[in-house]
Amino acid sequence: MRESYRRRRDAAATLLDEAGLLVSRPHGAFYLLADISPTGLDGYEFCKRLILEYGVAVAPGETFGPGGHGKVRISLATKQVNLEEGTRRFAQAVRAWT
Repeated sequence: MRESYRRRRDAAATLLDEAGLLVSRPHGAFYLLADISPTGLDGYEFCKRLILEYGVAVAPGETFGPGGHGKVRISLATKQVNLEEGTRRFAQAVRAWT
């Protein structure tokens, strides 16, 4: 199971890093933090638009404390193919809303 999460983490982190949106690479968590600050949207508005317009669900960073402003949390607890597609759509949304 650990190797499966590692593969998912690495795949999603690579996609986010290539888009300039990776906040940090986790070492033991099953989620990633991604930067949404270029959009100027707060996390709640970003998440609402992302699910409605791109069919991707992420959690607003503000939910996890004041350090989460300008970030969203992406869960790694899904199939790798879904995670990669969702991460691509996420990056596409950030580009479109910048």
